[in-house]
Amino acid sequence: MQDSLGEKQVALDATIAKLMSLVNDQAKENEARLKSLADTQNSLSAGQKAAEEQAKRQLELQQAAAREKEKEKNAAAMGQVVTTQLNSIVSEAMDECIGKEKKKKGSWF
Repeated sequence: MQDSLGEKQVALDATIAKLMSLVNDQAKENEARLKSLADTQNSLSAGQKAAEEQAKRQLELQQAAAREKEKEKNAAAMGQVVTTQLNSIVSEAMDECIGKEKKKKGSWF
């Protein structure tokens, strides 16, 4: 009977050792999964941050382009004003010159 108890104790110890080994293996597997999930989450967070930075840069570029377009529009309008003023000055000068020429010609005849 004692041999039977000894054999049962050995079998029980072996079973316990096997279960402990399985528990340890499962714990290691769970730890590896958690690390993988944490790495994935960190990667996703970094990707999200990079996407947010890209969106911010894109918005800044769009705003800069809009400002440049407005500057070009203002420069074109200013150019039209200057051209109109110059045309007016040239027209007045030509009228003045023509008037002087008419007076000269009138005095010759």
